[in-house]
Amino acid sequence: MTFREVSKRWIRQKAVDISFNTYEMYRDKLKQIDIEFGDREISDITSVEIQNYITNLFLHKNFAKSTLQKYKITLNQVFNYAIFHEFHTSNPVAVVRLPKKANVSKVSSADEVIVLSILQNKDIQFGFYPFFLLFSGLRPSEALAVEWTNIDFINSKITVNKAVRFKGNNPMITAGLKNGELFRQACIPK
Repeated sequence: MTFREVSKRWIRQKAVDISFNTYEMYRDKLKQIDIEFGDREISDITSVEIQNYITNLFLHKNFAKSTLQKYKITLNQVFNYAIFHEFHTSNPVAVVRLPKKANVSKVSSADEVIVLSILQNKDIQFGFYPFFLLFSGLRPSEALAVEWTNIDFINSKITVNKAVRFKGNNPMITAGLKNGELFRQACIPK
């Protein structure tokens, strides 16, 4: 059985248990992995080949460590599926390591110019949204789902218990948060 055949079976099974965005991430990674391994018999793919593939993603595409990790996780899950269904006897991804020099992408805090611009423009149309995001610490998907009933003006708190998710171009409000929690509280920016 080829890698492509096994990965298609795996992603179909996985789709029922994961969010649309996670599904899209796996699907995107599989498209790229398929270029390298798609036509190969899954039982013939070795740890050395997978290590070389991950290393080449770093060397030639300069992917950040988090992106390389997503490729590795995707490959790992496909091979675990292959073992469970007896298409492979071991997981060659288990010994693969990410390059030590891979960059860790860091989210930088907003610099002074951006913060000043946000503060100066908070009263114009759509200007409050970046202000609200910056000072509340909410994710954009959480901020878009806030309703008046979520706001406690007396205690200066916002209860966040849902988020806007997109399935393709269609927005929908879903209960719960990205990290699996049912709700969290954030401070109201003053």
